[in-house]
Amino acid sequence: MPKILKPQARVIYNDFDNYTEALQYIDDINVLRELLLKQLIDIEKGSKIPKSLKPKIIKNPSLKIKKRYY
Repeated sequence: MPKILKPQARVIYNDFDNYTEALQYIDDINVLRELLLKQLIDIEKGSKIPKSLKPKIIKNPSLKIKKRYY
């Protein structure tokens, strides 16, 4: 928006939370979301995940997060 209003202005953008880097991983995050949704398909929306299912989700090798995005 600043460049639209003042095209000649020098704009400095801060990226303290590594947002730009996180954008590179959107595809990986979406795959992870799909895998989680498949695990939780039978759980009613808004309800807690049963204690019996939590270890299965955590130990699932396909759900391992390689890098922390935040």
